[in-house]
Amino acid sequence: MPVLQPEFLALCQCVRLAVSPTTSPDALRAAGQILQQVRDWDAFVAGAARHRVEPLVLRGAAVVAAGSIPDSAVRVLQTRVRQGTLGGLKQLGELLRLLGELTAAGIPALVIKGLPLSQKLYGDPFQRSAGDIDLLVPPDRYAEAHQVLISAGYRRLDSGDAELPSQVVQSHCKDISYRRGALVIEVHLRLGDDPSQPEASFADLWHRREEIALAGGRVPCLGQADLLPYLLEHGARHGWDRLCWLADIALLLRDPQQRQSLGGPPVAGRQIGHTLDLLHLWLGDGEDGQGLHSDPRRLDWFLAAFFAGRRWLDRPVRGSWPWLLRELRARRWRLYLAGGWRQGPHVLWQALLNPVDQAVLPLPERWAFLYPLLRPLGWVLRNFGRHRG
Repeated sequence: MPVLQPEFLALCQCVRLAVSPTTSPDALRAAGQILQQVRDWDAFVAGAARHRVEPLVLRGAAVVAAGSIPDSAVRVLQTRVRQGTLGGLKQLGELLRLLGELTAAGIPALVIKGLPLSQKLYGDPFQRSAGDIDLLVPPDRYAEAHQVLISAGYRRLDSGDAELPSQVVQSHCKDISYRRGALVIEVHLRLGDDPSQPEASFADLWHRREEIALAGGRVPCLGQADLLPYLLEHGARHGWDRLCWLADIALLLRDPQQRQSLGGPPVAGRQIGHTLDLLHLWLGDGEDGQGLHSDPRRLDWFLAAFFAGRRWLDRPVRGSWPWLLRELRARRWRLYLAGGWRQGPHVLWQALLNPVDQAVLPLPERWAFLYPLLRPLGWVLRNFGRHRG
């Protein structure tokens, strides 16, 4: 198994202490041993931000032996957590405002992840560092939701304009992003990446929704039966690029019913087995001495490809050769999760239909059928054109 840097392993130990229901002497001893090996505390602090676990690292740091983490690193983390809380308060106000406007327009919307998930898991909306606001709306109400966002001052992130995306884009797109200042809203039309795969209708998701009490209101979110499968698929597809996603799973799996619900066809089993192994290796979830749930060779490849050396911390500049190599590794990993090389033609076709480059290649509706053929050109222009510029 590849050797990972002690700075990353120390982050994992702090997060483990933060999400564990009990703190055993063995866990404290393991955390202390790893923290003693840390040499680059700047990387440790930067990694906490990179993986959006600053609040959890502080929570874990509170139970380790005094002096295990330098005071200077703790102060930086405390400052960033305060800044994150202020940003979260602004986002909370905007989330409630948008939900109110959508409700006034008669458009139901479910909040995915974000502040309500933090409230559900930690009892605090700001213990899980805030990113974008993710909203799921009925596909047939998307045009109305688009107008609500435009009226609220948002513009499409891909094109910067207020125009409604074409029907071709809407039919193949999973989500469409909007920006107003520093705030980014992702409007999801479905949960899964692949439109050819069946998934629950919005009506069913809405019927099973859970409402989280937040700032004196009730925020509709994915229900218990839908949340864990979505978070598993999302985290695995993105290669568990953020440690906070794995912490979410660890907390959800405290519920015995949630753990018993794990299962499914072999392809889903790849995601589940791989996730259980990472939970055990990094967050101490599971029984001591348990065997691996996934293929050891695949697990070693994954760790070497995305977490060995400084890969757990550094993000290559988009359009650079290191970025391209990482992108190719990520696509190979997604192909494995999809079922392997036999699924290659299907995965390739879905990638060609991905409308992310529609703004780079704005085709009239009558020529929209050419988009899959031209999409590789759009991908190159979007990623490498900006880099050269």
